[in-house]
Amino acid sequence: MELKRAYEILLRLYPADHRALFAAEMLTAFEEAVEERRERGWAVFARFALAELVGLVIGAWAEWGAKFTPVACQSNISPSAKAHRLLLKMRPPGVSRDSFYKIIDLVDESGMRTNLHQSALPDEVIEAQERILFILSRLVDAIFNHEFEKARFYSDQESRERENLRLLREKYKIDEWGQACLSDT
Repeated sequence: MELKRAYEILLRLYPADHRALFAAEMLTAFEEAVEERRERGWAVFARFALAELVGLVIGAWAEWGAKFTPVACQSNISPSAKAHRLLLKMRPPGVSRDSFYKIIDLVDESGMRTNLHQSALPDEVIEAQERILFILSRLVDAIFNHEFEKARFYSDQESRERENLRLLREKYKIDEWGQACLSDT
């Protein structure tokens, strides 16, 4: 398990408070992923190991950077722009760039489509959509900063808000694209 030892050593690059909260969970997730990738063959395993170790160094650097970046420098960036930039940095191993960018484009397109129809939507629906976008930006930020407990919290919040939005859409007879549904009656 030389790879595990290298991972443990590189985990020490993270700030102490971050390690105290997440090192055990990160190591467990890494060990599980190692076993899964080993079964897929040497080339997949080698690519995974390199990506993980480099990602660990980059993550530590980002964590230290976030720790020392003044909040004032971060406040002039809109949540959606920040979320988009973070998403682009979060391409999972094994997902091609083309596939990942297509997913990002779909998310952007759906956001634009939402903005086009917002003027015709009831205020309650618009507010629910804005809450979901806000929660998503927090979720992406938490994942990027390896704040997994926060990410779980935001994921749960997002699920509740999406259910609320679904109920509002039923109430106002609006489909998922923001179009009013016409009834036959």
